[in-house]
Amino acid sequence: GCAPGRGVGATRAAAITRSGRTLYVGGLDGAVTTFRRNPSSGTIVQLRGRRGCLALHLAGCARVRGLHGPHSLTLGAGERDLYVAVSLAVDPQSGVVVLRRDPRDGSLTQPPGRAGCVNADGSSGCATGRALRGAHSLELDPSGRRALVASEFPTGSIALFARDSRSGGLRQLGGARGCLNADGAEGCGVVPALLGAHLIVPAPGWRQIYVPLIDGNGVLALRVAG
Repeated sequence: GCAPGRGVGATRAAAITRSGRTLYVGGLDGAVTTFRRNPSSGTIVQLRGRRGCLALHLAGCARVRGLHGPHSLTLGAGERDLYVAVSLAVDPQSGVVVLRRDPRDGSLTQPPGRAGCVNADGSSGCATGRALRGAHSLELDPSGRRALVASEFPTGSIALFARDSRSGGLRQLGGARGCLNADGAEGCGVVPALLGAHLIVPAPGWRQIYVPLIDGNGVLALRVAG
């Protein structure tokens, strides 16, 4: 039998630190769990108490705002932050949750206020963002100063954020620079072929990104401005 765990229902995403000593797992029940990992044996043990899981509404876990259905986990520059793309289909509470990481034990906490999350309607005290419905994945550029978010709904989009290196918070760029979609909705730039974005795959050097299209039956190539 397996070891019991808290907050591990319907797991969908995972991230591991470069040292291999901490593993994070996200599940569609609205939780992110933290495990201590033995690099030699590969065994994992969940941190005790509220340090071991964060959730929207789960007993025994620390409460986190905006954590609706984690779809991907991305460690930030220097591994000081963990970014969680959360998706509720077309629900306006889809977006990104920001978590700060304690390097001593890998435990996570959410920054207060708008630095702690961004979603489509600004609910739960989060910052308001555009083109985030159905957020599926997030990529950070090598400098750690920009974040790209791929979202599936309503037709697919890419949102662009500036990242605060001190707080880890995300601020969406204004106007058409802040997002792309097929029809220009929400003031985004228009890319007609952008239909149903799930992933962002950066090329080496980050001069181009490639976006598999679940509704467009293909792959979209985009240039990244310096």
